[in-house]
Amino acid sequence: MEFKNKEEFIAEVKRRYGEDDICIKLLDTQPDLESILRGCPMECRIKYLESGFTQFAKHCDWSRLNRDDWYYLLGFQPQYAKHCPEHHRRYLIEEAGEMFEKIFEED
Repeated sequence: MEFKNKEEFIAEVKRRYGEDDICIKLLDTQPDLESILRGCPMECRIKYLESGFTQFAKHCDWSRLNRDDWYYLLGFQPQYAKHCPEHHRRYLIEEAGEMFEKIFEED
């Protein structure tokens, strides 16, 4: 899912997560969508990527994701496997086996 502007993004987040979502309170202060995409805190960015908000991948510092982040993100959105470092790949395959082997084979 991609958004045309800040208002469209804010409306979708409120619909999915409610008015009191911690991320929305932080991001609603940004002047526009590009500022949100650039300055989004990692915790919120991962949540939005898991939810299919693909624009949040553009400015993602993939090196900041830990193995738990990768486990959940790739469980929902396996298209990001190409960004997963080798040491996390090995861990995920050891922990979850076949599911992650398939994800990384397709990468």
